[in-house]
Amino acid sequence: MIKRKLQAVINRLSDDKGMLKRALNDYYDEREEAELDFEPISDTWEISEQMYELDRKIESAEGYVEGLNEAIKRLEMLKESI
Repeated sequence: MIKRKLQAVINRLSDDKGMLKRALNDYYDEREEAELDFEPISDTWEISEQMYELDRKIESAEGYVEGLNEAIKRLEMLKESI
């Protein structure tokens, strides 16, 4: 019974991770498009506000995916030990 409940939680976290990975792909596409549309004034490392916001979203989502991977790994270990 406990193993089934743990598996249900693992499945839910895996679904969330899949959703985030799809969102990440969309963010990457938006970032690439924003980069193509941006024309820097000089040869500096300038980025637009839109690119900055997308970078923050990407970094946040990547961190969340890493956290979900760690949580899934630990739940799998717990399930194995029961």
